[in-house]
Amino acid sequence: MVESPAPPEKSEKRPILDSWVFARFDEIHAAASRWRDELIAAAESPDTAQAVAAQIVRELQIEAILKAVFAKLRTLQTSLPLAPTDADKVSQDEWLAGGLTDLELIWQKIKNEWPPDPTKPAEAIAKMKACADCLDEIVFSCEDPDASHQ
Repeated sequence: MVESPAPPEKSEKRPILDSWVFARFDEIHAAASRWRDELIAAAESPDTAQAVAAQIVRELQIEAILKAVFAKLRTLQTSLPLAPTDADKVSQDEWLAGGLTDLELIWQKIKNEWPPDPTKPAEAIAKMKACADCLDEIVFSCEDPDASHQ
């Protein structure tokens, strides 16, 4: 993954920075949509215990990706100038801070549900479906930049 670009100078335009931010949101989108689809399929599996075991491992992989991307975005967000004067930059910075916070809160909802108990198939299926719904929120937020900031 590419490291965070340096914050732009006051007079500098931000297309490289914007492209970098949207690429990170694409990484989040890809990981969340992939795991969402896997959870939906796992919830339909006739062997709930095996499906849960596989998804417990998968959650660790997805969490590693998301935490790394969240950290890079948070580092960038905190390194941006505190008092930009350009209204567009202020709006972009607010969008980044709000969108990132929303994504982190949705991820925390997933962590609060996880892991399901494989010895309780009905509850495990319900938890996998609930987590898939939360992942769908993440996917939607990453597809529509305004959705995560409303």
